[in-house]
Amino acid sequence: MPKRKSTRQRIWGRFRFTLRRAEWWAERLLRWCDFRSGFLARRSLVDGRLVYAHERLRKARRGIVSLVNAGTLFTYLDPALSAEGPLPATNNAIEGGVNAQLRSVLRNRRGLSTPKRVKAVFWWCCMRVECPKDMPRTLREMPTDSDIGLLRAEYGIDAEDVGAPKKWGEGIVWEELHHKTRYPYSTE
Repeated sequence: MPKRKSTRQRIWGRFRFTLRRAEWWAERLLRWCDFRSGFLARRSLVDGRLVYAHERLRKARRGIVSLVNAGTLFTYLDPALSAEGPLPATNNAIEGGVNAQLRSVLRNRRGLSTPKRVKAVFWWCCMRVECPKDMPRTLREMPTDSDIGLLRAEYGIDAEDVGAPKKWGEGIVWEELHHKTRYPYSTE
């Protein structure tokens, strides 16, 4: 008696795409678009103007159709891409490799002032280059507090504006965190 597949194997076994299945899927998408075109064309009156009733669904359809038309939706199925070896899990090595570690450095040093946080990132980058410089040269090139202040004045935000909301509605309202009664949210 053959071994019965688990539910997970039965479900995920249907979703293994090949180039032929990708073409079939794209044809089915176009048929769905034709069939649902009347539904997606519905409009309703909102504040005196006509808007599409299913705008979010229209945006999703437009995005998928544009990927299918460009030929990029199922690019990973192209055998020419995997001829040189297995494909990486992500195409953004900077985001997962460098930026995530820099965010971790800053998260672990939250109590530092802004100039010291900039220096911590600088040190992290200096220590992880392929050919690190010697320590005296690194110390000479290390930005000073005045260098960091000059860069912030030229390209960043003023130190006085840090923490202050720019517009109404961006700051924390005192009444949202402090209430006059001990139990502000009653169940009655």
